[in-house]
Amino acid sequence: GTAECLAEYATKTGKTVLASWMGGKEVAEGKSLLERAGIPCFSYPDAACRVFNHLNRYRDIMRKLYIFEEKEGRPNVIPADGKREKAFEIIKPALDSERPILTEAESKDLLSLYDIPTNITRVAFTPEEAAKIATEVGFPVVVKIHSETITHKSDVGGVKIGLKDEAAVMAAFKDMETRIGRPGFLGVTVQDQVSFKDSHEVMLGMVRDPQYGPVCFNPFVYYTH
Repeated sequence: GTAECLAEYATKTGKTVLASWMGGKEVAEGKSLLERAGIPCFSYPDAACRVFNHLNRYRDIMRKLYIFEEKEGRPNVIPADGKREKAFEIIKPALDSERPILTEAESKDLLSLYDIPTNITRVAFTPEEAAKIATEVGFPVVVKIHSETITHKSDVGGVKIGLKDEAAVMAAFKDMETRIGRPGFLGVTVQDQVSFKDSHEVMLGMVRDPQYGPVCFNPFVYYTH
């Protein structure tokens, strides 16, 4: 009964709620109810206190990293040089079509907007356009599938590297279009081929957790020589 009453506050107050439900099997039903309501439940209060302290430290770190303004009682990052508006323009097509992910080209446009360097990535919708872009970028180039639904491009044979002339680029376009087809295949991106010699490749995943906010997970570091 107590858990049922507490569960109502999971989202009602706008504050983080942590619970310590001691009693083992005797309180398992209440603990399960709280967890389904989105309230983290701990077997001992000291564990809950440690997590609360971590949350507090996280908040302080985020305040130091960003400039915040108070608007309607919620912290908001102050836009710098109109970048927030430009960022919204980049992600608006995904929002309008209710896509949960950005395309590679959209992602790189967003990174470039915030001065994070990326390699040249241009979208082509025909074999001829891809060949023209490749010539402008300079050979060798990489051709990847341009898709709003396929994220793991290599798994579907959607990456061709080391293409040295227009004929190879056009052939790669036609091959992907034939094998993968629509709706997954929308075109290709043509990119300059970057050498990873003596460098590190880092893969990061991010998610916005309803309780913790932005969270980075699954970091992989590849060392190439």
